[in-house]
Amino acid sequence: MCLCVCSQEDLDQRHTISSSMDSLELQTEALRHMLTSDVCSMDSVKVSQTTHTHGHTHTDTHTHIYSLLLQTALMELCHLRPALDDLTEASLSVTLDGLEADRLKSLTRKWAQALSCASHMNRTFQAEAQHSQSLQQKWDSWEGFQEKMEEDLAPDVSGNYSGLREQLAIHQRLRIEVLAGHQLLRGVIVNSMRSIEDTPEEKRPDLALKLAQMRERWQRIVNVAQQRSSLVQERLGQWRFYTRGVRRLGGLLRDVETLLPSAAQAFCTLQQIPCSLEDLGRAEETLAQHNGFYRHTLETGRLLSSMAELQTQAQLQTELQTLQESWDHARELLGERTILLETVVQNWGHFQVRLVDSAHKLDELKDRLKQPLPEKLEELQGEEKLIEVMQENEASLELWAGGVKELSTMKTDLSQYILAGDATLLQGQVEQLHCQWEELCLKVRGAWIERGGERERQM
Repeated sequence: MCLCVCSQEDLDQRHTISSSMDSLELQTEALRHMLTSDVCSMDSVKVSQTTHTHGHTHTDTHTHIYSLLLQTALMELCHLRPALDDLTEASLSVTLDGLEADRLKSLTRKWAQALSCASHMNRTFQAEAQHSQSLQQKWDSWEGFQEKMEEDLAPDVSGNYSGLREQLAIHQRLRIEVLAGHQLLRGVIVNSMRSIEDTPEEKRPDLALKLAQMRERWQRIVNVAQQRSSLVQERLGQWRFYTRGVRRLGGLLRDVETLLPSAAQAFCTLQQIPCSLEDLGRAEETLAQHNGFYRHTLETGRLLSSMAELQTQAQLQTELQTLQESWDHARELLGERTILLETVVQNWGHFQVRLVDSAHKLDELKDRLKQPLPEKLEELQGEEKLIEVMQENEASLELWAGGVKELSTMKTDLSQYILAGDATLLQGQVEQLHCQWEELCLKVRGAWIERGGERERQM
């Protein structure tokens, strides 16, 4: 028997992967279409970006729509990242055929291309918007941009899987914002440096200090974003490993359980026992091979539990306890069943040896009893010798009867663990010998009666 996640579970997993790819392909293609549509064309934005009414510049409706669509596309593409990572993780636990594997690679590539395209369009749009701003407007915009970044980075890393997935999407968006931020900061610095010539000399040090503080603050934001993103991805990796471990070990333990009912009741044919022992041996070997994986899964689950909020922590502790109990129970039962079946095989061997030995001794008694009694008393070398022989025959029969009782006890013990057909066969073998023994007992009694009659005739 092959001990692995059951084929039906594999089929269900492949179906889930295929359905997820269908959904993600549709979403990715829709977003790619949105980014290449006329309404998202930067050329059209440039044409109608600004109009002048009473000396004031205002944002055209088309530009506003463009901004909304671009931000929507970016947000939705970023939110596809956790689903894509989940899909990739799921594909590692099953073997995809060539077509499905190619689909997954193509989907990942198209998503990355769409995200890169949207990121480039965002930077271009930000540069165009910044181009028309005054220096003070650029400073204000930059200040608001940094505050928004710091606000997004403020929450602690989530202690549950769904929260981490949401944070992964946020950090994917922040990576794009960092690229745009570098560009915006360069614009602010370049324009500020140009304005230094128009700045009174006594205020120039303040401006230089302000620019240095701006760069330092931005670098801190970038460092925090990178560290937080790495931590979120690491924590998600731990969750995925733990989830995969629980699923894989659960499937393995369910496979092991299929071996245990027959061994628990041990109702099987004697011919099936060697195969059952082989299955149990393979199961023990498989559990031993997965012991390191099992230990790592427990350690990862305990680590996640120590960092989770109360509800998730309780759920993890329950799962870990269930897994540990199931694992220990399976190991214990496999050991017990193996010992039980080995004992049955050993007892069966002993029973057969005793059965053959009893039949052999019975045959010897038959041969002895076939010898005829002498017709005349004077033919005896001594009557006492004859009586001694007959008593020995009786004693041998009684001793043999004790051995048959032991055989019956062994048969009863074996019958608890084998099917009725084999038990009936054992019963028939014992009864056959017992019938032969009863026939010999009758012959011995007859010999005594015959000897008594002979003595009376001679007297």
